Amino acid sequence: MQVMEIRRVKFGADHPETMRSIASLASIYRWQGRWDEAERLGVNVVEMRKLTLGADHLETLRSMASVASTYRRQGQCDEAEKLGVQVMETRRMKFGVDHPETLRSIASLVSTYKRQGRWDEAEKLGVNVMGIRKVKLGADHPETLLSMSNLAEIYESQGRLEEAETLKAQEKELLVRRSGRKQLEDSKCEYPLFCSHLNFNWFIRRQMISRSLHCSYLLRAWKLFGPRLCRQRPGSLVQHGI
Repeated sequence: MQVMEIRRVKFGADHPETMRSIASLASIYRWQGRWDEAERLGVNVVEMRKLTLGADHLETLRSMASVASTYRRQGQCDEAEKLGVQVMETRRMKFGVDHPETLRSIASLVSTYKRQGRWDEAEKLGVNVMGIRKVKLGADHPETLLSMSNLAEIYESQGRLEEAETLKAQEKELLVRRSGRKQLEDSKCEYPLFCSHLNFNWFIRRQMISRSLHCSYLLRAWKLFGPRLCRQRPGSLVQHGI
């Protein structure tokens, strides 16, 4: 908040640095579950960036994607879908269908369709994203792993438990390989129990995969919280200095 106000006074409300500060504050509000405040700031950033940078600028599109995510988490899935499709189509035309930004847009739509219970559409897009990411980024890339995890959730929700378990096992194997054998060997006594909570814990999975965190980080959290980690929100771990 303080940085944002200083930049607003020094550079002006529509300066790129001010916009970044507001966007960062909106992100913090999302982490805290303060959705109304996050939405208000996010929409403001989108409108300002459209005026100063253009509707198809990379930063504008990222701001729009963030607002779409806020809508989805508030249960406003129709608004999330409308904005998400707009971002996806713009990125597809500007960057191409297999560009990372485009794929993130498609993955966000998968999340929206999951919220709406539109499993067939979610599966179709999810399979597409995972396939492209495997080819372009590699099977053990964080974003590929996240796609696998999301697709496993879809299969599970459809009652396709065998396919879900197969995909979860592949994800876990790749995740272990990526995280580093040495770290796991140093924690053999704790890792099996820790790993049993890994696959569908929303915080662990997304932190470990999307942010490429190592097992040492998460095992430190595990030592502090144990199974209660499954109920911890990100802010709780930050408060504990993890």
